[in-house]
Amino acid sequence: MRNAPADSDPTFKARQRSTWEIVRRVAVFLRPYRTLAAGTIACAVLSLLASFVFPKLTQYAIDEIIAKSRAELLPPVMLGLLGAFLLRDLFNLKNA
Repeated sequence: MRNAPADSDPTFKARQRSTWEIVRRVAVFLRPYRTLAAGTIACAVLSLLASFVFPKLTQYAIDEIIAKSRAELLPPVMLGLLGAFLLRDLFNLKNA
């Protein structure tokens, strides 16, 4: 039985590269778009941070407001939840 092309053809075999080597290779292509790349990374980080706020505020609403009947704290926490949701989606917008 014949070997598959990937087994016999050396061009199908990729050598292992370190993460930094890959990052350097990609950075060469991103160099003309430094500002756009930095903005994309910043938006991704801010979107991730806003995503982390949402479950923590939900936990706070359940543990501190509902469990302890502190209804006066509900409006600011709900506004915080809405703000976290909107910020997450704002930083996660895709260009059309």
